[in-house]
Amino acid sequence: VVVVADSQVPATQALVRWDPAGFAERELGERRELGFPPAVTMASVTGAPAHVRELLEQIERPGSAELLGPVPVGGAAGESGGSATERALLRVPRDDTLALAAALKTAASARSARKDEHLAQIRMDPLQVV
Repeated sequence: VVVVADSQVPATQALVRWDPAGFAERELGERRELGFPPAVTMASVTGAPAHVRELLEQIERPGSAELLGPVPVGGAAGESGGSATERALLRVPRDDTLALAAALKTAASARSARKDEHLAQIRMDPLQVV
């Protein structure tokens, strides 16, 4: 095996030292410190600003839930023919994963039952965050 990556990158060091367990341990420790998955559960709500805010208002969040955002992502509001897209993140400890999933499902189901065409995409532990 020939490694041509930067030798200062932690993943490269783990490969050279043949220490995947140590690398995984350090990575998980950093993710715990920053509050990123898999140390916590995150859910993203993405869509038009009004739709994201409407869905967030309908969610009965667990007491431990932390709301991050919403913040603009993707296209700008000034672009012709398009509106801005926003994303909000909900973060909970792993113990509250089921409570968050149930709250999101209830809010989405209520909108679906009303045949609401306001779309906001919901994802649990989205790869964009990882």
